[in-house]
Amino acid sequence: MHHKTLPNKHKLHINLPKDMFALLTNRLLFRLGFGLVGVFLPIFFYQLFNDSIYAVLYIYIIVYMLGVLMTPISSQLIGVIGMRRLIALSVPPSALAIGALYFANGYPVYATATFIIAIAIYRATYWVPYETDLSHFIGHGKVGMHVAVYKNALQIMNAITPLAGGFLIAAFGFGNVFMFAAVVLMTTLIPVQFIRQVYERYAWGFIETFRHFFSYKNRALVYAYAADGAQSVISSIVWPVFIFELLNGNYMSVGFITSLTTIAILVLNVGVGKFIDKVGRDKALRYSTWLAATGWVIKVFVDSAFQIFITDTYHRLGRAASRMSFDASTYEQAADNGHFIDEFTTLKNMAIDLGRVGMLFTVLALVYFLGNIRVVFILAALATLAMMFLNNKINIK
Repeated sequence: MHHKTLPNKHKLHINLPKDMFALLTNRLLFRLGFGLVGVFLPIFFYQLFNDSIYAVLYIYIIVYMLGVLMTPISSQLIGVIGMRRLIALSVPPSALAIGALYFANGYPVYATATFIIAIAIYRATYWVPYETDLSHFIGHGKVGMHVAVYKNALQIMNAITPLAGGFLIAAFGFGNVFMFAAVVLMTTLIPVQFIRQVYERYAWGFIETFRHFFSYKNRALVYAYAADGAQSVISSIVWPVFIFELLNGNYMSVGFITSLTTIAILVLNVGVGKFIDKVGRDKALRYSTWLAATGWVIKVFVDSAFQIFITDTYHRLGRAASRMSFDASTYEQAADNGHFIDEFTTLKNMAIDLGRVGMLFTVLALVYFLGNIRVVFILAALATLAMMFLNNKINIK
């Protein structure tokens, strides 16, 4: 009995401290640096360009379009320099992107252009090796629980940073917080040194990557993750500007409600990993997706700070649970297919960015013709449901 369980326990014991812990620490430091300004970035650009939602949408459309084009290029570096060095390579652009915004009031166009290019380079060089490493290091068997534990650690950081960011911005201004965040982002280089180096041969060239991206066999994967990107971009770009206007431009209120919601999710989310392992990913995904979708619909009618807290908690609980079961399914499929982890992760991230671009263009059109941003929450609900319906058709080969 002892000899049967020893290999898995030994593997988990070795990998969790040395690899997953280092990878988690790296991600936590990234979350700290980006988290202090993250929810406020769309608001910052909104105010920088004279309360123009169009400016915000165009900025992020360019960022995500660059992501679609640059990700297959950076993925080819995996076999040349390895995952660890590629993650390290992503750190300076991340710090440059945020640090450049210190000069935005004096040089808004140059600072914004630097942000767009640098953040696109960071995203293209970071996410594929990070997620590929995570697929390598994450334990098998109780995948739902392992994903839940990992993500709950990140949620704790998510709970702290918006409130801290709102306080710091109100007290010291955006510029000083941007510079501090840039310094924090540079510290993410430290835990990278403790991540085991993993080399994989990325099998496709640039054109071949797009051929696979548009191929029929990967259509369900691309559509599912495009839907995921479409609804997530509403949460990260449109929702912050919406609640900022609703809360009369109060940074502390935006940070406080965002943190309070995240803490509520963290408390409610304790049993989600066990729930996924108990009822199975398919049922968990179905229940949680309906919760997330109806949460989007309810957000259409939000008009107060209390309603923001209640509806966002309701929506994000469903979002967190569906995300965990969705990720657990794809991580397990990717890990089972060994060599194709990095190819799958490349297609996944390209699809997410393409979905974000499509949704942001749609938001542009709706705001222009209807003049009301609330209607986009209905589109986010439809995208959330599309994720669930397409999940079972994903087949990573």
